Amino acid sequence: MNDCKPVRITFLAIFLLAACLYPSRLAGQLVTDPPPAVVAPKQDAAAAPTPSGKLRLSQEFQLTGDQLWSDTGMDIQAGERVLMTASGKARYADAQDDNGPEGRPRGFKDLLRILPFNDAGRGSLIGRIGDAATAQPFLIGARRDMVAPISGRLSIGINQTKDDSADGTYSVRVEVYAPANGTARVVARQVASLPGIDNSLFKKIPRRISDKTGDPGDMVNFLLLG
Repeated sequence: MNDCKPVRITFLAIFLLAACLYPSRLAGQLVTDPPPAVVAPKQDAAAAPTPSGKLRLSQEFQLTGDQLWSDTGMDIQAGERVLMTASGKARYADAQDDNGPEGRPRGFKDLLRILPFNDAGRGSLIGRIGDAATAQPFLIGARRDMVAPISGRLSIGINQTKDDSADGTYSVRVEVYAPANGTARVVARQVASLPGIDNSLFKKIPRRISDKTGDPGDMVNFLLLG
């Protein structure tokens, strides 16, 4: 028993010395309970303000859990306000509970799935404007209020793979409002010509690049104007 006392005294001395030299590190190690997380309040869809422009289109849709994309038949113009609200429930066979239009939290299995919109969870309500080959999907969730960046046909869908499906239905309401000032947004304007950009300039540009020894390389296929 007497042999243990020097060991205890030595350990206590080392601990006191470490407390003096590294007080911040020991203080961090002694914290047991993390501070409570701050949760942002959810936006009340009913209390959200209605767009100030004139209502041009309004339609409601039903999306079943086995649908990927659905054409709304609504042509959107750039600069118009598009308000989309959704409700309903869906459940996947491998899920323990239902999910709404906001989708399921992304898990490890989602890393193996290639979803139409990978920044949102599986089963979330998504949309796109324009041609399917070039349009960029975006998240709708339970509510999305946006200004259309481009003109095109609006499609809505469920963020899942082609061979995936869920049991349930989403009810979606889409409202399209004209721009508040009555002026449509111009996304791109066709330009027929630019001063100084003509055939004489192209004649000065070599058809292909070359290295410092003069060996030919790749063909020149684009021009940067600045």
